[in-house]
Amino acid sequence: MTTRRDLFKVGAAAAAAVALPSSGPVVAGELVEPAVAVAPATPYATYPWRWWISLDGESFIEEFDTEAEAIKAAKGYGEKAIVAECQQQDFSLHVYGSDVIEMLYQNNEEDIGDGEFFDCTKEQSDELGQVVTAAIEAWAAKHKLNLTAWTFGQTRNRTEIPEEVA
Repeated sequence: MTTRRDLFKVGAAAAAAVALPSSGPVVAGELVEPAVAVAPATPYATYPWRWWISLDGESFIEEFDTEAEAIKAAKGYGEKAIVAECQQQDFSLHVYGSDVIEMLYQNNEEDIGDGEFFDCTKEQSDELGQVVTAAIEAWAAKHKLNLTAWTFGQTRNRTEIPEEVA
């Protein structure tokens, strides 16, 4: 008899297989172990702090290597501006196991009828989230997807540049 725990093992094996080179077919339920320790592929970038200009305090339009360059360019606009040191960020690919289970429930709602859908412990749900997140991250790394978000992860050293009067 196949149990839910067996199904989670298959999911973990599938996630591991995405990131590992294959040496042959994988049998369902078989755990895939790397022959050598392999660091997991990560699609996430590390972004340096850069200086940016904003004319409205929300959208930043130009980036610079130094604060002095940013201030000089901001003054060239002839209007009030903000110069700030900003760090870009990537989109999160994190998935909660409870969200996956909810999606599965919705996909099977007609088949459930008045019966019950499977349930699992918090630990099993957390493990599912980790397995699915790892599979998505491996997929994004494999396809070299650009995950750079439109918003900054952090800003610091904001300076208001007054409007230049001609």
